[in-house]
Amino acid sequence: MGNRPPVRRLITQAQPLMDIFALEARQSCHLVIEDQGQALVAAQAHCPANWEFGVRAGAEIDLLGTGSGQTLLAFQSPAARELLMLRWQGSPRLDRLAALEPQLKTFLAQGHRVGDSHQIRGIVDISVPILSPRGYCVAILTCPYMERLEEPSQPGVEDTLAILKAAARKLSIG
Repeated sequence: MGNRPPVRRLITQAQPLMDIFALEARQSCHLVIEDQGQALVAAQAHCPANWEFGVRAGAEIDLLGTGSGQTLLAFQSPAARELLMLRWQGSPRLDRLAALEPQLKTFLAQGHRVGDSHQIRGIVDISVPILSPRGYCVAILTCPYMERLEEPSQPGVEDTLAILKAAARKLSIG
């Protein structure tokens, strides 16, 4: 993961923007790439508040069952989709992918995914793509949004989405 030059370069460019996001939004976030048919957390930024939820760098997460993975699938190039389908040939993952298609089209049309976490109750995953010049996904920025009761002035989901999208635009190529 971190040994491939393009990934290292992306992490180097993304980390300061992710840290700024964490300070502004008062939320953690992580950078996710597709790697051999899995979603891989390539970097993580910690929330400056006392309470946070995050996913550790290096974690492999399910492409089909996470907000980050589903956003990657929604914005991937046709060539990346074809390779993924070849990797998953003969696997039940192809049926799961087919069942997800309507949702993936919605995420693509919206330009992001905001929805309940499939892993932790009470967390709202906010996922936005980092795009190539052709508009395909290079990576995903995800904020596992937590509403902290002791901090009523924290940005809400919509404001957090706007802050995350601004970071993704700065990292998008083209």
